[in-house]
Amino acid sequence: MNIYGRSRDRVLFFNVLLDGKDDGRGNNGKKRSERGEEMLQDFNEKKQELTDKFMELMECSRAIDYSQVADRIEYEIKKLEESEFHLMVVGQFKRGKSTLINYLIGDTILPTGVIPITSIITKIKHGSMPSALVVFNGGESKDIPLDEVDLYVSEEKNPENTKDVKYLEIEYPSQNLKNGLVLIDTPGIGSIFRHNTEVAYGHLPEADAAVFIISSDPPISQLEIEFLKDVRKYIDKIFIVQNKIDYLEEEEVITTVEFSKSIIQDNIGMQAKIYPLSALNALKASKLGDQQRLEKSGIIKFEKDLNSFLMKEKGHVLLKSAQGRFKRIAADITDFIEFRISNLNSPVETLEGKLEEFKGYKKNLVTQEKETVQLVEIYIKYILDDIEEHIAGVVRDNHTRIIGEIEKAYENNTDLKPRDMAVLLNKTLEREIIIVYEDFNLKEKEYVKEEFDSLMDRFTKRLNETIEYINNISQQIFGINISQPLESVELVKKDMFYFKFGPTSLAMLLPSKTDMAKLLPRGIGNRIVLNELKSTVEEQLKNNGANLKWEYICKLRDSKFIFEGMFKERIYSLIDETQEMIMRIITEKKRATEDTTDLVEGYREMKRKIAHLEGSK
Repeated sequence: MNIYGRSRDRVLFFNVLLDGKDDGRGNNGKKRSERGEEMLQDFNEKKQELTDKFMELMECSRAIDYSQVADRIEYEIKKLEESEFHLMVVGQFKRGKSTLINYLIGDTILPTGVIPITSIITKIKHGSMPSALVVFNGGESKDIPLDEVDLYVSEEKNPENTKDVKYLEIEYPSQNLKNGLVLIDTPGIGSIFRHNTEVAYGHLPEADAAVFIISSDPPISQLEIEFLKDVRKYIDKIFIVQNKIDYLEEEEVITTVEFSKSIIQDNIGMQAKIYPLSALNALKASKLGDQQRLEKSGIIKFEKDLNSFLMKEKGHVLLKSAQGRFKRIAADITDFIEFRISNLNSPVETLEGKLEEFKGYKKNLVTQEKETVQLVEIYIKYILDDIEEHIAGVVRDNHTRIIGEIEKAYENNTDLKPRDMAVLLNKTLEREIIIVYEDFNLKEKEYVKEEFDSLMDRFTKRLNETIEYINNISQQIFGINISQPLESVELVKKDMFYFKFGPTSLAMLLPSKTDMAKLLPRGIGNRIVLNELKSTVEEQLKNNGANLKWEYICKLRDSKFIFEGMFKERIYSLIDETQEMIMRIITEKKRATEDTTDLVEGYREMKRKIAHLEGSK
C-alpha cells in the first residue's frame, strides 16, 4: 500500500492533498505545478496565521497561571508546525484496532491478543529507523526497543497503567506515514478496565479524523452508538469499519452491515458508509504477498477511500480541526478568566468562608463514600451467600444421580481389570461433574451479573446524587461544576474457574488400596474401586463448587475495587484541584492592593483580546 501514490514531488502532493485537483491543469488554465505552488503557499500562510493565534493564546494562559491549558496549546503548536495529521483508530475493546493499524503500517509492531491489550495511547509516525519512546506523566521519557512496547501498552503487563505512562510514541520507516500522517491506537471502550475507556474519551479532541471499528459478531451495540455520538462531537470525518467478516458467511456480512447502517441512522441520523473487512486476513495476506487473499479480506475498498481522503482533503481537514480546538481552548480560558474575576471581586473573608464551606461538603462526601463502600461489601456478601447456597443445591441434587451413573458404568463393564475399572469410573465421575457445573455456571453467571448490576446501579445513583449536590454547591460558590456523573461499573469478566479432581484420580489413589485391588480377584478388586469412588462423589462436588465460588469472589472483589477507585480518582482529585485554585486566588488577592480594579480590568482586557483572536480570520 502507498497512501501518497508513486514518486510525486512535494508540490504535486500538496496540490492533490489540499484541493483534489489532479487533471494536469488548475483553475484559470494554470499549469498543475503553478497551481500546486499557490495551494502550498496558501496552506502555509493559513497554518502560520493559526500558529500565531495559538502563540498569543498561550501568552494569555501563562499570564493567568492556567498551566493545564498552556500544555494543550504547546501541543497544538508543535502539531501544526510539523503538519501532523492525527488519524485516530477508536472503538470498543477487542474489535481489532491494533491489527488494522499493523496492516496500515505494513508490519506487526503493535501487540495483539485475546485479552484487552492497549491501556494507553500509542502514536505511530514516520521515522528513518524503528524506535519507541515512552513518555511518562511526570514529564520524563525513555527510549525502548520495539520488542518491549507491550511492557507499557499491555493491560496485562501494565495493569491500570501502574507505570504512569502518558503515551507511547513509535517511529517507523513506513511509506504510508510520510508527509505527517500519525496513526493513533487507543484503548478500547467498554472493557472491564474503566480507565481505558476514560483514556480513549479523553484523547478524542486531539484527532483530525477517525477510523471507528465495529465487529461483525456481534454487530454494533448500544455502547458503540453512544461512543459514536461522542466521537462526532469532535471529529467530522469518520470512517466506519466492520471488522472480522471472516466469522460470517457472505450473506450474513451483508445483513449485519445493513443492520448497523439502520441502527446508526435511527439513533444518530447519520448516513453511514460501512467498510466490511477482515484486518487479520489482510495483514496475513500482505505479509505473504497473496493478492487474492488480500482482495477477499475486503480491505482494498477501505484502503482506496482512505487514500483518496488523505490525498485530497488532509490539509483542509487539518486546519479545520485545529481551528475547532482553538475555539474550545479559547472558551476554556475565557471561562477561567470569568471565574477569577468573580472571585477577585469578593472580599478575602468571603472567599475563605466559602472555601471552608466547600471543605465541609467534601468531608460529608468522604463519609458518604465510606458508608457506600461498606454497604456494597455487605451486599456482595449477600450475593456470595446466595452462590454458596446454590452450590449446596447442586451437590444435594446431583450426588445420588452421579453415584447412579458410576454404578451403571460399573455394571456394564464388569469384565474389566481393577486398574482399567478405576480409569473408567474416574472418567465417568469427572465427566458428570463437568457437565453439572458447566451448565450451572452458565445460569449462575447471569444471576450474579444481574445482582451486581442492580447493586452498582443503586449505589452509583446514590453517589451521583451526592455529586450533583456538590456540583450545585460548587456552582453557587465558585461558578463551576467539578465533576461529571459516574457511570455504573460492570462485573469483571475474567474467567479463572478450572476443574480439579483430587484423591480419586487414578494417579492419586492411595497406594494401599490400588495395590490391594490389583492383588485381589477381579470382582472383589472392582468392587473396592467402585466403593472408593462412590465415597468421594460428594467431596468432589463440593471441592469444584468451592473453586467456582472462588472465581466469583475474585470477580466481585475486583469489581468493587474498580468502583472505589473510580470514585476516588474522579471526584477527590477534582475537589483537591479546585481547592488549590481557590487558595491561589486568595493568595493573589491578599498580595494585591485593596482596590483590585486594575487587576480585574487586566483580565477583562485579556478577554477582549481572546474574543478578537476568535473573530479574526
